[in-house]
Amino acid sequence: MPRPIPVLLSLVLSALAVPAVPATAAVPARPNVVLILADDLAATLGSYGHPLAQTPNLDALARRGVRFDRAYCQFPHCNPSRASLLAGMRPQTTGVTLNSDDLYRNLPGVVTLPTHFRRNGYATARAGKIFHLGVPSGNESRDDPQAWDFGTPFKDERPYPPKRPSAVQVPTGRREGLPWEESVAGDDDLVDGGFAREAIA
Repeated sequence: MPRPIPVLLSLVLSALAVPAVPATAAVPARPNVVLILADDLAATLGSYGHPLAQTPNLDALARRGVRFDRAYCQFPHCNPSRASLLAGMRPQTTGVTLNSDDLYRNLPGVVTLPTHFRRNGYATARAGKIFHLGVPSGNESRDDPQAWDFGTPFKDERPYPPKRPSAVQVPTGRREGLPWEESVAGDDDLVDGGFAREAIA
């Protein structure tokens, strides 16, 4: 059985839903919507009962919002999973099964989640990686050009800060390595830190 993962995820925001109407018009009450996506987070959050995770801000957000307990990864690659979630269709339907596949070529006229919000009177904004991007360069962007009123484009964060010696020593094979990097830079110096500042502002 597939392992459940949360839909409430890290520090990348999409569909910050602010009604796009003049200030003088009567605005019917409707919710603001914040969608947070993160790669590879699983349920490692305090709000999911993880014994070691200390995530007080995300836990507070979860108490005020909707926590999904039965969300599953659609596909073991970035682009197929994101295209599936944001288009509301299975990867077999979108035809996106590789990071290089193009949702908009496969399904011309597809309406993605942020585009749907935008067409229904919401102002949509993004900060960070919502649709698939070729990290670290951003050259393989699969962003939806119809989706956003405003937002921060992804930027290439290379060259990375110089590495420092680490006490963590892990032997690796010819094509193996660790899925993390130890950086000398502070959070605010990295792309994700910039996106977090932008989202909070």
